[in-house]
Amino acid sequence: MDLPLKNTSISIRESFFENAQESFAIFDKDLTFIDVNTALLNALHINREQIIGKNLSEISPNIEETNR
Repeated sequence: MDLPLKNTSISIRESFFENAQESFAIFDKDLTFIDVNTALLNALHINREQIIGKNLSEISPNIEETNR
């Protein structure tokens, strides 16, 4: 894949992620928030700095761990 096409694909994915009406989050293997979209921030009434780097259990303490 040549570089311009790859950059276009990334740009399309970023645009979809950020402009989606559905809430999206990207986690690492330990369920720490790496990125979230605006829809999720709006649904939770928080800003990006309040969620990035936090574990899911910090944001939703009643969530049950299933070890999946």
